[in-house]
Amino acid sequence: MLKVVFDTNVFVSALISTKGTVGSLFKFAQKYKLIVSLPLLEEIVQVLTHPKISKKYEIDPGMIQEMLIILKEDSFLASPKKKITILSDSMDNHLLSLAKESKADFLVTGDKEILSLKKIDSTKVLSPFQFLQILKTK
Repeated sequence: MLKVVFDTNVFVSALISTKGTVGSLFKFAQKYKLIVSLPLLEEIVQVLTHPKISKKYEIDPGMIQEMLIILKEDSFLASPKKKITILSDSMDNHLLSLAKESKADFLVTGDKEILSLKKIDSTKVLSPFQFLQILKTK
């Protein structure tokens, strides 16, 4: 089974709309195991509860709680020990550390700075569209 780290933007996009590329990723969830961390889950909550986002997309606390419960039950919770500091954003560096230490097959993101890396050790960095194409062939 594939091991995958999703960036916060992937989770947020999926909660906002189950249609499109990002929403489709979760239709193939049986083909991969998500790897998450407490800081990643905290960032997801922080973004989704930001007034600008929660009002614009009508996200209620119940939706967020439901997502967190599913993520905690169906994902592997990891806590990277070594910190990578090659990008400007500390959370992006955390994602790289999480992917590297958990030996994830893929890190999926919409972030152009992370995507420009293409690879971190054995982990391939892909856009949601690229990862969806892989899932469709598995």
